Amino acid sequence: MARVSKKARRQAFERYAANLSLYHPSVVGQFLCPICRTVHGLDALDQPDPGVTVGHVVPQKLDGRVWTLECKCCNSRLGSDADAHLVKEHRFRQWEQAEGTWQGRLRMGDSEMGVEFDRANAGLHFREIAKQSDPRQSNALFRK
Repeated sequence: MARVSKKARRQAFERYAANLSLYHPSVVGQFLCPICRTVHGLDALDQPDPGVTVGHVVPQKLDGRVWTLECKCCNSRLGSDADAHLVKEHRFRQWEQAEGTWQGRLRMGDSEMGVEFDRANAGLHFREIAKQSDPRQSNALFRK
């Protein structure tokens, strides 16, 4: 997806600021982050390291095209927390619907190892990914 232009970001800021003024006439030229409700001025959009950034409603990795403005802190937190989990969950659900492989972690008790799951032949099989596993933990998994 192409980057959102500076002009489009500014227009969104002005639209959101006008909408905010409709409900709070004393607040003019300000943007309210929809996540944390912190108020920002237009300068937060135009700084070299902007305090207000573009946040995608559906993550770009899932072909999200709808965006809004968010404060940088919320956008960063949501991107690393919520978006990453949403993308991983979506890709897992897609894998569940088709044959193929999925890389993940197999955990039992205090031990874990990297594995590749395979849904071939109407079953679920896995093989260890040695580079993602500690041999001592792998051995402990199979001894239990």
